[in-house]
Amino acid sequence: MQATVIDTLRYANRLKDAGVEALQAEAMALALNDELVSGLATKADIDHAANGLRADLDQAVDALRGEMGELGSEVGELRGKLGELRAELRGETAELRAELRALSGKFETQGRHVFLVLALIAALGLFNAVAPHLGRTHTTANPPANVSAPASDSAASSPR
Repeated sequence: MQATVIDTLRYANRLKDAGVEALQAEAMALALNDELVSGLATKADIDHAANGLRADLDQAVDALRGEMGELGSEVGELRGKLGELRAELRGETAELRAELRALSGKFETQGRHVFLVLALIAALGLFNAVAPHLGRTHTTANPPANVSAPASDSAASSPR
């Protein structure tokens, strides 16, 4: 059964009433209906298209679910790697803290030694400033500043 868009019998009767021959009126009604029907989608056409779209949509959903599953496993792997990196970083941080504590202890000890050496140098300088001649014996090779070297040595060695 062919679908109709217009009531072809009523259309043909109107044409007949207007003075068009019966065969010509019926032919014109059928021709007009055929032209209108050729571009229209039927319920079967729409159902067929909808079923095709449903199938395409189901395929797209299945593909997305697959990709989401892959992404989920990749995210799980990345979380695992991230956890490993965090643990490694914590271990390295703990090692660095221990090394810093050890170096801090060494610098503290070295700082004490440096302070003691500087204090000793300062004490010796103070001692030399306050009592420059205490406990020293003078030789002729290194006479004190107010004592001059014997004249015989310098006079004998230089010609006049």
